[in-house]
Amino acid sequence: ILVKAQNLARDAANAATGDEAYEAIASTVDGLLSRMIDVANSKFGNRQLFGGTVTDQASFVVSASNANGNPTAISYQGAD
Repeated sequence: ILVKAQNLARDAANAATGDEAYEAIASTVDGLLSRMIDVANSKFGNRQLFGGTVTDQASFVVSASNANGNPTAISYQGAD
């Protein structure tokens, strides 16, 4: 997921990239972010893997979204 995001960032930095390409890149990044949240909320059985001692709720949640419903902030709900 991170390698794909890095490649997209490199493509977006290209001066020849047009508006349609930027829209496509942004849409792909939104999908990658969603996949990353899913991975970060992985479970073993019914227990969260990355929540520390808090294993009964999602470790990461979308805490703010923009007008289009895309995440603008992700919060960690696991143990310190």
